[in-house]
Parts: sequence; C-alpha cells; structure tokens
Amino acid sequence: MIRVAICDDDSSFLDKLEGVLKRKFFDYDVAVVVDKFETGINLLKNIENDKKIYDVIFLDLEMPAIHGFDVAKRLRELPNQSFLLIFLTYRSSEAPEGYEYSAFRFLLKGRFAEDIDKTINAIVVKFNFVEESNNNIKLGFNNNGVDDTLSVNKKDIIYFIKQKDRYVRVKTIYCEQGLYTKSLEFYKNELNDNSFEIFLRNHLINMEHIITFERGSCILTGGIEIAMGASKKTQEECKKIYMNYLTERIL
Repeated sequence: MIRVAICDDDSSFLDKLEGVLKRKFFDYDVAVVVDKFETGINLLKNIENDKKIYDVIFLDLEMPAIHGFDVAKRLRELPNQSFLLIFLTYRSSEAPEGYEYSAFRFLLKGRFAEDIDKTINAIVVKFNFVEESNNNIKLGFNNNGVDDTLSVNKKDIIYFIKQKDRYVRVKTIYCEQGLYTKSLEFYKNELNDNSFEIFLRNHLINMEHIITFERGSCILTGGIEIAMGASKKTQEECKKIYMNYLTERIL
C-alpha cells in the first residue's frame, strides 16, 4: 500500500489528481490511500498534530496564506518523516529553489496529461513495486585471476570512484566492488544514462541518489558523504551540475 497526500487550493484539481492516482496505481496492482488538503496549513496540522505519515506528498506551490516552499521547509524540519515530495506548478522556472527541499519531481500542471504517467512510474520504481526493464549493466572485474562480472540494475548504483591507485570501485545499495581499471568516462559511456555525472574528477555519481548538500559535502543514499573540498567555487560547481540535471529532467 502507498499513502499519498495532495495539497492544492484548487478543489477540482484535487479531485482530478485523486482519481488519476487511484486508476494508475490500480494498473500497477498497488493499493493507494489518498488524503486531500486545500491549504498548506491543514496539511501541516495533519502531520504535525495528528502524526500522519505519508509515502508521497503532492504539494502545490501557488497557494494563499502559505506558499508551497514554506510548507516544504516545515515538512523537511519534522523528525521521523521520509516521503517523496512532488511539487505542483505551472512554472518550471521554480525548479531550482524547489530542489533545495529534496523534491523528487516537479509536475507541471500545463502538461499534466503528459507528465503524470512518468511521475507515477517513477514512484512505483522508487518503492520497488516494479522493476524497470532492460536497465541492468554488467561490470567486469578480476576475481582472483579470473575474469568475472557484476550484474546490477543502474538505479541501484550510487557511485563509482577512481582511487589514488587508479583502480575503480563501484558502490551500490547492496555491495561495493573493485572493477577493471578504466576511466570514469568509459563507465559513463557504458551506462549510457544521463542520471550519471562526473563530480570532482574522481567520482561518477548517480544523481538520483543525491539527497542534499550540506557542510561542504554531497549527501547520498544511506547517509554517504562525498566531501567536495574547502573551495566554495568547487562546491558551487557540483551543485550546478546537480541543478542542471534536475532542471533538464522536468523540461
């Protein structure tokens, strides 16, 4: 079962999105419970006071009384809350600020029919309700003098790192494995997936596993920290790579 909250001051859009979510998740054989809120204040009360827990929150940005970003900020400050945050808006230009609150997606209302299927598919894949097809890659390594391969789904790869001895290691959500000595550009080409970008010259990171940036580090799934160094310029360059990726994802 998946628990969903929708917050939007447009009651007709609330009903429309609720109906679409129920139909689409039914197609994936996933039970869904939907709660609707017409103000950000009511959503916050429901979570802060009633201790409701959601897996996914669809949050409109342009609402009276309290802006969606302000609601998101308060939600992210709450303890013991882990949810996918999907912003609803007519303006893609708001994406850079939205991703400061670890947004999972932006759903553009102006092209709702085009984007809703991709958004729901991303949700069910994220929660492992379904596996994406043809998304595995085989990575070669030497196993005690014998050629061997690691077969892994691309979405499960967190990063590759080129170490000081020039060997490359891959970190997945399940394991860590040394690979053949190849350039990060080689592995990026093998992946053929724009979710992977080279950071700091020695990391090839899956952008989908970035949680946030804080204290000069890039925080990944599982709390993994990749230090970006003391240079503010380098830190900003890393953030820019990530923001460019997120912006292109919704365009």
